[in-house]
Amino acid sequence: MSSEYSLVTIPDVTLDKILEYCHFRAIILLRKVCHRIRNYIDQTVPDIHLTSLETSVYNKECIIKYGSYGVRYQDHEKGYEVELEHEGEPMLVENGNFLDLFLSDLKFAVTHQRSTLNLLNFVQGIEIEFDMIQFLERVSQILKEKPNGLPTQEYHMKARNQEEIMTILPYLKPKLLDTIWIFDALHLDPVETLKIDKLTELEKWKEAKTVGILTFFISPSDLEHFVHLEMFLLFAETISQKDLEFLRKSLIKSPSFEDLHFNYKNLKPEDLLLGPPFVDDSQDVWFFKTSDFNRILAIVHEKVDEPHFLFTPVDESKVPESTQYHSRRISDIFRCFNSIDFNRPLPHKIFDVTLPIRGSPDACTPRTNSTILYAYSNDLDAYDVNMLRSSIVFTNRNIFYGYTTFANVRFDVHHEEEIQYHSDVFSFNASVTAHMPNSSLSYGDSATGSDVFNVLKRYLENDQATLCGSIVYIVAKRYPNQVDLTSLITQLRANHVFVYVVAHAVPSGGNNPHALFEVASKTNGFCVFNSGVNFWVSVNNLDYVNYRKYQFFSQNYAVTGSGRIELPFITPNPTMYSEQMLVVITVQDHKIDNTFVSLNYTIKSVDGSFVWTGPDQSSGYPRFGTGILAQPQLNGSVYYKLTIDYHYATDQQQVIETRLHSNFYHDFVPFVN
Repeated sequence: MSSEYSLVTIPDVTLDKILEYCHFRAIILLRKVCHRIRNYIDQTVPDIHLTSLETSVYNKECIIKYGSYGVRYQDHEKGYEVELEHEGEPMLVENGNFLDLFLSDLKFAVTHQRSTLNLLNFVQGIEIEFDMIQFLERVSQILKEKPNGLPTQEYHMKARNQEEIMTILPYLKPKLLDTIWIFDALHLDPVETLKIDKLTELEKWKEAKTVGILTFFISPSDLEHFVHLEMFLLFAETISQKDLEFLRKSLIKSPSFEDLHFNYKNLKPEDLLLGPPFVDDSQDVWFFKTSDFNRILAIVHEKVDEPHFLFTPVDESKVPESTQYHSRRISDIFRCFNSIDFNRPLPHKIFDVTLPIRGSPDACTPRTNSTILYAYSNDLDAYDVNMLRSSIVFTNRNIFYGYTTFANVRFDVHHEEEIQYHSDVFSFNASVTAHMPNSSLSYGDSATGSDVFNVLKRYLENDQATLCGSIVYIVAKRYPNQVDLTSLITQLRANHVFVYVVAHAVPSGGNNPHALFEVASKTNGFCVFNSGVNFWVSVNNLDYVNYRKYQFFSQNYAVTGSGRIELPFITPNPTMYSEQMLVVITVQDHKIDNTFVSLNYTIKSVDGSFVWTGPDQSSGYPRFGTGILAQPQLNGSVYYKLTIDYHYATDQQQVIETRLHSNFYHDFVPFVN
């Protein structure tokens, strides 16, 4: 080979261009190629393009998650072990300290991270004597050496006190950090009052838009340090009339305020003097004028379960006239308030994120404002189409999770119809209703294959809606015929478009059901085959994905006969509180046939304190067709194992899809093969 093509002599300008397009794992591999490239990478410090960096420190192990790649560093009697999570066996390194390697690798990531992270997360779960401050000072020194600070939009930390928080927060890049979440590393529920006098002096605090402190008490005397924020969630041991008045007077003057979720343990006095409220069962609601005449400040007092106050601005048109109030339940008007659960934080402020430049993979993250496309076959019953239409409309009216465009299209018609794009669910609702299945427009034969993939191609070419991270729901009655899917899947993956399919097991035409499964599965979506009286249930259940936005596990398993699959996992939930997860398991890559005997699963915490089994009719999450969609309540910061026991009657290969979704942020996971 000519020396001009040698890695040793490759021009710097060419190497710079190569590194510009490399992400974290590629750069790590390139450093192992030869000394020259390793030294060049260390000297020039190319960006590793991480979107999240998460560190966890436990008694005898540490974990770093570089985006979707996790590395575990574990103490061993002969030294320590290093393991790339879910990939291969751990490697034993003798006569070393796992903390030293952990910090060395963390330093490399911090040094080479030049673009802005979506999330920086520090977790500690130390139960034995350990000098956490000394350890954090070593982390702090790494951050201090970073010119201008580590750039991140969001920061989470489990800490025991203000001193620990101050080892990291001051060294994040200013002007970029907009969200801060602080959790008590020792307690599930608030026990201690967190001092914040040093935190509130930081420019990062003053520039933040969202702060959540769930598991410490906050002193009412510190409330003045929160009212500049757009969103904040706090817990006070005692709230007084004076505290509520201070918040009311401060927030009615704020043009940018969005939400305050304020939990309390004690309320003094118990009878509030905020004026006569609207009363509804467990709620009192007050309305106050603000400096913006189009916005009204609503104060909602939830008095049962976890008592709390919600302060939120509403449009004046949504405030009930007193003469109309008794004909309209306040719980109907404020369904969005009730959707805010103490077991999960306020929604990410993802509607502030700039739309990505089309075709730029670096701009595409799970926090990007995105699109829901509902595509349905003209051969379906209108009832089934309406099930998902209704779910999308009424879910997204009350819960905002980053979907700002809604699109719909009817396919399998003689003349292709344009995809309709809408900026709100109301026009989406009207459009779907106006384009119900119409038999006079159908193909009229069973030989013609579905044109559903033409819909996907046109969607990929659109200039009206964001592709990044978008959801495509396909409800199919007719199957496509043979088609080359390579280019289509490549484009869908490049834009992280998730395709979710429910396909009728008794098709109206076409001969290639596996093509639907392949497109869904290879985009980290899933495909369910069902028929009969429960088909509508599978269609309706697709909307579970709407409000479990962040997928954190996606894998397919090719199996035969009988066996067991064991999947250890930890949720992205950084708190110690529970959240309702979405667990999806599909049992076959085609309609149910006589080769399927059974599939059962168990989710069990490593300490054995929690066990969930399924599918289970009594839990409300049975199997419908090939799909099991369940929503168990799992705690954050807990290790679980998902065990799947399968039994098929023959040695014919079957494919089992497994997907896990959360409310809490997680980077896009690697695509399944």
